[in-house]
Amino acid sequence: MVKVRRKCLEALYFPQIHSREDGVKDAHRRTFRWILEPSDTGPDASKQFKFKDWLCSKDQEQNIFWISGKPGAGKSTLMKFLVHHPTLPDHLREWAGDSKLLVAECFFWRHGSSLQRSFSGLLRSLLHKLLAQCPEMIDDAFSSPYWIDGGSRYEFPLHILREALDRVLEAADRHNVKFFFMIDGLDEYDDRPEFGPIVHSERDLVAFLGRFRDNPAVKLCLSSRPLNLFREEFERDGYHICVQDLTRDDIRTYIREEFELSPVFSKDPFQDAGFGFLVDEMMEAAQGVFLWVHLVVRSLVCEVENAASISDLRRELTKLPTELDSLYSHIFNSIDKHYQKHTA
Repeated sequence: MVKVRRKCLEALYFPQIHSREDGVKDAHRRTFRWILEPSDTGPDASKQFKFKDWLCSKDQEQNIFWISGKPGAGKSTLMKFLVHHPTLPDHLREWAGDSKLLVAECFFWRHGSSLQRSFSGLLRSLLHKLLAQCPEMIDDAFSSPYWIDGGSRYEFPLHILREALDRVLEAADRHNVKFFFMIDGLDEYDDRPEFGPIVHSERDLVAFLGRFRDNPAVKLCLSSRPLNLFREEFERDGYHICVQDLTRDDIRTYIREEFELSPVFSKDPFQDAGFGFLVDEMMEAAQGVFLWVHLVVRSLVCEVENAASISDLRRELTKLPTELDSLYSHIFNSIDKHYQKHTA
């Protein structure tokens, strides 16, 4: 029995199962704390408490939480921060009670392999992570083996994967378990084969996720860009935050600390009011897009190390595009021609 279960897990696994999550940048120190340690004061206090309150809530009609945000706002970084936060299980315990808590995540990536952006990849990721934590549920998931190569290994068609996840969820009471799913990048989902028609559309994905609604054994945290399809399905539940609306203090912290890490900055601190204006101007230009801030800070820190003054930095900032694609082009074009071919 142990050998059969191991073979099953091996069949569900694929080499890129953690690749996208591993490639997502870790949260900068002292950022995103508000999501699990909300402040009692300030204009965003009620928004900050939403997620923590939802984790604890036993309201089975409100079991889906949607995190939306602009491209580059930090949605995937926030999701990774949450998946690995040591207190996440503690926050879920009030909802889960004495049930065993099973957490499974999937990070879609449009530019990855077919399994990193497809329906099949989603199901295999969730099933592998759930069943690795609770192997006894393998018998519920797959009532009969799908052996190939003369019985040496499993292979599961898509409809069997769907049925398997359904059976796992149906067995929750029998095994006294609760499920917490985190699915990042719904807008990165792309189930098109290299040749041929779309197998499952984004609307099919949304309909599938909607089936989890009202299931008392499931909580589902999703993230995506604010596309209309996702707004229609998930915003109506009320449990929703927009990342760029809540990261202003995080961005300020990031800018100041990155400048302070520069050896030149620490030797000759910019204590005049000009630095405060520079930070404010960067925050205004960023419009909540953390990736834009990351790229611009790196560029301006290089200017500091080349003896630029605060006034120089503020002038340079006005020349930088506020759109990510244009900023990438600007940075690339500013690189010495000799190095451009190695950077592309």
